[in-house]
Amino acid sequence: METIKITNQAHIDLNREQLLPTIFSGMNTLEMRRNLSFCIQFFGNSMLPVYMSGDYITLEKVEDMSFMQFGETYLIVTNSEGNNMRLVRIIKKHQDPKLIRLISTNPVYDEMELPISMVIELYIVTGSIRRTHF
Repeated sequence: METIKITNQAHIDLNREQLLPTIFSGMNTLEMRRNLSFCIQFFGNSMLPVYMSGDYITLEKVEDMSFMQFGETYLIVTNSEGNNMRLVRIIKKHQDPKLIRLISTNPVYDEMELPISMVIELYIVTGSIRRTHF
């Protein structure tokens, strides 16, 4: 049994039987049987230093998109009008209630504005898993 550190939570022990391979919108994913809905492998550098490429992020689906916790990190899935994007960003309140601000933790990336109407699915990031030894 190996111990994997999950940020924002205590260490948990996982064994291979508790991880079930699944597919989520073409991303590498793992479904977990613990209190987490599921997790996906994050790729990119837009959220450095918080999330590194290759980290797994744990997610819970937001059933009611009218309630967003501004300042929290989300996986945002947009419709075709929004170029079918899948972004991990911090969501902040916009002056226009029909828009949201999407913030990267990496200062190289500019802030984005997105109409809420383009968001088709929303998942709050509840933690992350970083494997440091292979």
